[in-house]
Amino acid sequence: MRFIGCLILIALSFWAGYYFGERGETPFQKRLLDLRGEFASKTETLQEEVSAARVRMNLSSARDHLIQAEKELVDKNFGEAEKELYQAEERLGNATAIAKKAGRQPLLRRLSPITESLHETRSDVRRLNPQAKGRVASLADELDRVID
Repeated sequence: MRFIGCLILIALSFWAGYYFGERGETPFQKRLLDLRGEFASKTETLQEEVSAARVRMNLSSARDHLIQAEKELVDKNFGEAEKELYQAEERLGNATAIAKKAGRQPLLRRLSPITESLHETRSDVRRLNPQAKGRVASLADELDRVID
């Protein structure tokens, strides 16, 4: 008797699978697929916004370090200025890496000359060149234009 009951249950489950499989998409399944696509789209948009915010945050931090380095150069404190420039270069490198990962080529083209100029300016500060102050100020202005 048990055996016959099991066979009936198995036959019913096969029949239910066939029946629901042949019916195609139900409204519930269609709505579920639509929601899945919508969720994927919103997730992708959110990831892009987060990466853009992280880039802006790193660029703002780099600009702040440049401004601080400029103040240190006014005070003729070249050692602290170099540390600030190193921090700015590090933040700019972080922003570049995030932009590269996000595939933001126009931003990368704008950041490349700034990065090179920042490296050269850091070398000038290391050599105690007093004209580096003007270069630091121009780099901060350039970063302001990139951020906006």
